[in-house]
Amino acid sequence: MSTTKTTGNTASTTAGQDKLAALHEQISEGVAALVESQGWRAMLDTAAKFHSYRGGKPAPDRRAVAAGHSGGRVPQLAESGPAGA
Repeated sequence: MSTTKTTGNTASTTAGQDKLAALHEQISEGVAALVESQGWRAMLDTAAKFHSYRGGKPAPDRRAVAAGHSGGRVPQLAESGPAGA
């Protein structure tokens, strides 16, 4: 014998769905207003000028970084030239 348990929460389910739909509409309108604003356009124009956050330097090999920090030690920075130059 198969029984299906039903709950009498159809009113609360419908209310929850209505609330969710209203929130979705509110968020959609907010996003539309944001992307159509001049501030958004200015931010995109500024961001387009920065092609790389690393300044063109390649990312370090993560294994080398991990090896440098193994055992809790802090790796020494390589000096770029003679001291005092």
